[in-house]
Amino acid sequence: MDQVPLKPGREFVKEVRDELLKPGFNSFGLGDCKAPKPMVTPETLPMHPVRELQERRQQQAEGLEYKATRNGNLATVEVYIVGLQIGSAQNPQK
Repeated sequence: MDQVPLKPGREFVKEVRDELLKPGFNSFGLGDCKAPKPMVTPETLPMHPVRELQERRQQQAEGLEYKATRNGNLATVEVYIVGLQIGSAQNPQK
């Protein structure tokens, strides 16, 4: 079994430094790897529209009403302020 000849300290340090300075180097030794995708957490998930509406209603409840109905697999939410409809949304359910 052949042994690899040892290099002088300064030459070894220079080679290690050069490797560490290469673009894309990371501490795992995987050159040019992509950054990990962010984890899915409750803070990163988008809020369901009905839940968002309910929370806003709780915060500013005066005069705001909504009516949720379902016809077959189609859910409908209508939004009213002081009795006037200002919006509606429909979403097919599975």
